[in-house]
Amino acid sequence: MAFPASTAFSVGQLVHLQGYGVGAPNVILAPVTANTGRPIAVVVNTVASVAAVQYGWVQISGECLIKAVASVAAGTSFGIDATTAGSVNAVSAGRQVLNAVRSAAGVDPMPDDMEPRQEYLDNTSRSGDGMAKGSGNGTSDNVAGSDNSSNNLDNTA
Repeated sequence: MAFPASTAFSVGQLVHLQGYGVGAPNVILAPVTANTGRPIAVVVNTVASVAAVQYGWVQISGECLIKAVASVAAGTSFGIDATTAGSVNAVSAGRQVLNAVRSAAGVDPMPDDMEPRQEYLDNTSRSGDGMAKGSGNGTSDNVAGSDNSSNNLDNTA
């Protein structure tokens, strides 16, 4: 979708869809205005504020993360916040997001008495264990004859 110039968008913000036009922005930040009756989408990638129209992705259905200014209880509906455009809060008259319900992540909490697993706490990398020593890769002590990383100008001093 085309995002307007000189406006930054962050992941989870709500936007209004406003048609498809060549060179014209297709989305605007969902305003705090009540009863707009406009279709909405959720921004799924950060869009920088630059002087030209930017392009990015939006999600129009399914489960996704939405930016909220306050917590919304699981199993309840929500609406566009009355003071922060593009964010949600508890439902307020005329700002509800139709057919949307906040759901919990569905993950059981870890027990408080559970011991940490040592393999997750070990800070040693084993990424080169599968490479043969002396091959010029992985855990080798010397550079292979076929090492072409010096061709990458970002690797030179």
